[in-house]
Amino acid sequence: MQLYRREKIEPRDQYDITRAACALPYADIFITDGGKASAIRELKLDAAYKTEVFSMKKSELSALTTRLREIIN
Repeated sequence: MQLYRREKIEPRDQYDITRAACALPYADIFITDGGKASAIRELKLDAAYKTEVFSMKKSELSALTTRLREIIN
């Protein structure tokens, strides 16, 4: 996705990609940075693995908090 978008690839990106690849098939909820969350959604990996993906963007914190409350109640 980063190559397609012509984004600069940082050394830490490999770790983020590895974490996502290992977690998405097994996790019900996956939290990552905004760019990675956007890429996962754009590639429809969240739907493929039936994983809810959230970023730590302020606009998503309310939805994440609500979802976590649903889980614990």
